[in-house]
Amino acid sequence: MKLFTSAFALAAGTLAIATSRNGSAVAETPNVCFIVYQMADNNLEYFIREDNLEIIESCAVEKENFFTWIYFDGLNTEWWQLDENEPLESVWEKDGSALLSGDKYEGSQYLTYRHDLKKMVSNTKLQGEQNGDDPETVYDFLTVALENCVSKGASEFMLTLSSHGGGFHGFGGDEHPERERRRGRTARRDLTQSNADLAGAIRRALQDVDGAPDALDVLGFDACLMMSVSALAEYEDVAKYYLASEATEPGHGWAYKQMCDTKSAVQVATDIHENFLSQMQDFDEHLTPKTLALVDTAKASEFQRKLEAFARDLKAAIEADDDPDFYALLQHSRTSAVSFESVLDAPGTDAKTAMDVGSFFESFDDLCGPKAGTDLRASLDAVKVAYNDMYVVQGNGPGTPPATGMHVMWPKKKEYKVKANFFDSYVFNNRAVTAAVPDFFDMVQTFVLSSSPSTKSNAGTTCAKSAQSDVKPMWEGQLLLNPTISSEDGIVTVQSDIATSTDDVIVEYGINGTEWLFLPGRRRQRRDLKLSKVHYSGGTEHPVLAAGSMRSLLARRGLSSANRRAHQITRRDVEEGHLFVYGGGVYGTYSGSTFVANGARGFYFLKDSDNLTPIYLKTSPSGTAGQKYGEIPVMYFPEEADIKSEDLSYETTLEEALERGGRFGALTFGLDEEQTEQGATLTTGFALMTNADNSTDSTISETPPSAGGRIVPIMYVDGVADGVSYSEILGGVDQTVIEWNKDQEFDLLVMTPEESLMNFGLNRSSVLVDMYAFDYDKIDDWDNLEIGKGFDKHSFSVEIDVKTIYGSVAALRKPETWIMSLATMIGMYCL
Repeated sequence: MKLFTSAFALAAGTLAIATSRNGSAVAETPNVCFIVYQMADNNLEYFIREDNLEIIESCAVEKENFFTWIYFDGLNTEWWQLDENEPLESVWEKDGSALLSGDKYEGSQYLTYRHDLKKMVSNTKLQGEQNGDDPETVYDFLTVALENCVSKGASEFMLTLSSHGGGFHGFGGDEHPERERRRGRTARRDLTQSNADLAGAIRRALQDVDGAPDALDVLGFDACLMMSVSALAEYEDVAKYYLASEATEPGHGWAYKQMCDTKSAVQVATDIHENFLSQMQDFDEHLTPKTLALVDTAKASEFQRKLEAFARDLKAAIEADDDPDFYALLQHSRTSAVSFESVLDAPGTDAKTAMDVGSFFESFDDLCGPKAGTDLRASLDAVKVAYNDMYVVQGNGPGTPPATGMHVMWPKKKEYKVKANFFDSYVFNNRAVTAAVPDFFDMVQTFVLSSSPSTKSNAGTTCAKSAQSDVKPMWEGQLLLNPTISSEDGIVTVQSDIATSTDDVIVEYGINGTEWLFLPGRRRQRRDLKLSKVHYSGGTEHPVLAAGSMRSLLARRGLSSANRRAHQITRRDVEEGHLFVYGGGVYGTYSGSTFVANGARGFYFLKDSDNLTPIYLKTSPSGTAGQKYGEIPVMYFPEEADIKSEDLSYETTLEEALERGGRFGALTFGLDEEQTEQGATLTTGFALMTNADNSTDSTISETPPSAGGRIVPIMYVDGVADGVSYSEILGGVDQTVIEWNKDQEFDLLVMTPEESLMNFGLNRSSVLVDMYAFDYDKIDDWDNLEIGKGFDKHSFSVEIDVKTIYGSVAALRKPETWIMSLATMIGMYCL
């Protein structure tokens, strides 16, 4: 039954009407109802309060044709022991007589802008703690807002929901502790506001309010991950246009303060899109990642049909099991596609499950290039057209990976093989994920369960491009066929032809820090060093990855998806214990049978007022010309965890850090591609993305400097000492703990290999560049990778004697002269 609406509202029509000079009616700007659901009863309250103020300060809110309603639910002061207890800023009592005063209202309130008073007022204060994840809470608010807007003659309607987003998993995350204790914590955070429930609440409100439209003009999510194939499908019938981000968002959210053009709901949405990507929102720098797109939902179903047809053609080629070229190029296309952390992943992970749809299409077309005249060629062309046709606007902010607008869940093959039950439960057997495009997910599951074809009867019949190398393997199981390294103009290139069965190739660089263990002043951390295991096969000496040292983070953390590094590799055979410290991973690309990775030489350090801390840096291309996207894996400790450097040692595991209250995180930022040895130019500020708590399955969002706390960089190492193997060290070799607060300023420094060794206090060492290749079908024991059995590696190294180069030095400095021959050789072997 429709809710009562006045006869005046029904007569008001859909447009504001004026009379022209000749007496004819002229349609003016439509009246826009702008409804915002701010579910801030979680760790996003700080940001969402700022959003609320931005709306109030926008020029749009004052427009006579713009009717604003806001639901606001904040954190409970008693439960969360908040330092700030102020009421919402610039919000007035209902009659406009006074600003809200005293302590903040801990319940939920309905706010509305009164044009007669030119003030945002608290229209209704709800009694008792509300559950913002309850669809009835959404329904109750929407019916009030819709009824009021209809009564004022609104003809266009935009609803924005602001909080945590989980893509297929839903929206919200009301974290009131009392309610969480009542329901109990499950293995994974329960976002009780599923997409189906939320869409149902919107649908019912539209149906029940007399005069409301059948569908919203725009539905927007100022939340992470909500532009996904699975999420969009739930909302197609409740909105004409859909505005959301496919990736995690910076905590500041959309740039509401810049809203001004209210000609239509779609115009408001396109302005939000442009301003979110272009504005810094009172920050000194942009934060990253920023992705946002506006989709015409009427065209989404056509895209889904084309995606299903494309998936069926892919599955047919997979099941034919006779074209290893196609299989290899499909695998490389998935690996190469832009991907983001999903709700199943942790910040900083290498196993990003949310794959950008358009990026995959382009990668597959570039690497495989289905042959003309085939069904696969036709279906790929058709789905690319349908995909691009959906978008009204799409784009990315500075320093953000080159996303195209929407993600779909596609776990990488390695992660599926290790955690099949996990992905079966949360992805392949989950209708919230698969319902819209079941054939697509059937194809993905078929692929991750399959192996490289055992026959070559139809090799080269599917793709116009080949994955076959002219270089033949020299021994059984060899994957890296001819690895080489070279340097030109300061750019180091590592490349190799790869066997057709190769699923993945990784390149990273580091320093041999074994000498560091014996330096004066390091006795606190010294260990007795042991001999690593060695395996002999066919007369060739190959290292086996010892179980202790090869404890895969993935395996150690069970169902946790926070596999932060794609592998843990023990080093070459050594005669005593060792410590190899890695500086980062190098982005690489596939082309036919070749893998190439390149980057500027140098090691990165995070500089703050007190520390110069070596870091592990992962970079990848951004969608902004001349920029890269960077991630530094860290562990974040809130203030209450009170972590100190002396609390850490080499033995401190990631699990122990979680028990101390730590949360997985990553510092994300953009940087200039034209890095020099003098420094790296940041193109954005640092954003700290963390889990919401110390579980590995909580939602991901930005933790602002104002939250306080400390960050501890995670350095990836290969070490064996006192019979114990190490794959990561919290805080690096000095167990550095860095303050995270609004007064702290950071910079990113780049050092040459020589300067890096001096900073470590090393006189003589070697710089390493390691190239790893994997055939996941042949790996049976992920804790004991063995060359020739699904795994291959090649290492480049060069000895560096700092004293020989610089003479006696007492402080870090850049030499005025170079010994060119040695410097050139170092340049060839160091990234």
